[in-house]
Amino acid sequence: LYTELAPWAALVQRFGRCARYPDESGRVIWLDLDLGEKQPVDHWARPYDRAELTAARKKLEGLDDVGLESLRKIKEEIDSEPGGQQAEDLFGYDPRFVPRDKDLFDLFDTTPDLSGADVDVSRFIRDGEELDVQVFWREVSGKEPGKRLRPHRRELCPVPFHRFRDFVREELKQGRGIWRRRYATGRSRKDPWEPLHRSRVDQAVFPGQVFLLERACGGYHPELGWTGDPRHNAFDLPVPAEAETRKSTAADDEEHADDLSISEWQSVLHHTRDVCQELESILTHEELHERLTDSDLKVLRLAARWHDRGKAHLSFTAKIKAESLSHSEVQQRLEGQPPAKAPEHAWRRDPLRTQPLETPDKQRDRRRPGHRHELASALSILETLYLANPAHEAFAWPDGLSRTDFGGDSERPSPVVCPDEPFVKELNDLCRDEFDLLVYLVAAHHGKVRMSLRSSPDDDRDDVPDPVPADTRQARGVRDGDELPLCEIPAADLSAAGMVAPGVTLWLDPMELGLSPRYGASWRERMQLLLERLGPFRLAYLEALLRAADCRASMKNDERGTGEA
Repeated sequence: LYTELAPWAALVQRFGRCARYPDESGRVIWLDLDLGEKQPVDHWARPYDRAELTAARKKLEGLDDVGLESLRKIKEEIDSEPGGQQAEDLFGYDPRFVPRDKDLFDLFDTTPDLSGADVDVSRFIRDGEELDVQVFWREVSGKEPGKRLRPHRRELCPVPFHRFRDFVREELKQGRGIWRRRYATGRSRKDPWEPLHRSRVDQAVFPGQVFLLERACGGYHPELGWTGDPRHNAFDLPVPAEAETRKSTAADDEEHADDLSISEWQSVLHHTRDVCQELESILTHEELHERLTDSDLKVLRLAARWHDRGKAHLSFTAKIKAESLSHSEVQQRLEGQPPAKAPEHAWRRDPLRTQPLETPDKQRDRRRPGHRHELASALSILETLYLANPAHEAFAWPDGLSRTDFGGDSERPSPVVCPDEPFVKELNDLCRDEFDLLVYLVAAHHGKVRMSLRSSPDDDRDDVPDPVPADTRQARGVRDGDELPLCEIPAADLSAAGMVAPGVTLWLDPMELGLSPRYGASWRERMQLLLERLGPFRLAYLEALLRAADCRASMKNDERGTGEA
């Protein structure tokens, strides 16, 4: 094992990688660093502190064995030393912030804040003062990078941000192109790649950013990695990765991206059936049955069948060109059902623009930026059960509180949907905890709608074809009072014909704080209780199972379209 000098705790961790199994032996070779006083700054110590490296070197110089038994004795020796000076020198790191249970639960919610920014985790990162930026190279000389250009993870090269700042200043002097990835949404959304300017290097280059460099910038050596030397530009660029990574990265990076829906034509029914079959394939693993309860399995299977119900929403289908969708061959393939997947050429790429109020309904552009079909799916489950059984325990108010005191009716309305319908009976048979888990899994299967339900900057835009009227609630492109047309989804028996989920009106009562006369507990209360009951790791595990089944089904549909299946 070869390792550079590092803090003692990091070295102990690395020693564990050598001779990991019984009866194995190995050698550990550590490489010293120049920590002499000649350096004006702690150049060689970064990102660590000079003192902790000096203490680790002193300890290493007196050792000839770092096996597990030797390390145990060394730890006992350190702990028993009077005064504890050696322990203080070797384990001098004192974190300013330590994640508590509350922090862990808070960090589970990945919902952007009101400004559109992601959750800040920097305070829990050890080297918070010495984080990296990520850079990659492309042939973009003399032109702007494409709006849909995305790096593959294997292209990204980490660089200490302070070194990158110095590099950028010199390259910009030479007139070379460097762009920063922009994540802004809503009114401030512009091109995703922002060119850097010499006057704003310090403000633009900070940890956590992704930068695109034109190949002529150099700075990379295939054997050494990042060098910062412009002469090092004779390296092979990877095959452009947009086609293979656009779906996975854009769908995660952008609120409005539907790249995972780009595939061969497929109806909601057929795609959902594929997802259910993939889920069953995953659940055949014996170890899963040891981890999952019968209740978990029941809810997962229901979530798979309902997860794309919201793709019947007009704002989703409006993203597809009307002439492509109305083609006779396409309609024959979809069998008159809403599309869940459509090929690249069928998606509208024209910009969103305002339209005159007198535009006829059939000609109106129904697209909404940031529309999330999975939220429509989750709200449709709430409304479907409410129409069938308004008195279900999932809508109950706490004891001692009355709806009439808060503007609600004294009696629940009569059921509108027959409770004996098979798909309704499945929902009606769920207890409150199971129902909340179902709603969560359906809403969270793309990671955009999870613990919180609130408007995004896109919902407030007035420069779009279908702006939200005043005094009307809208969240993630779903508006209060939206009609969700009927849609066929798989039955419990996947080999049987599909069942028709009725058309419903979507209501955003759950996004309000407190109790609502219609659904009772708010979204936040339901999800918080769910998180506290299952814990973040179990809830994330269930979420990942549905997500994996969805991704596998989409990949297989892609393969069928290219003839690779």
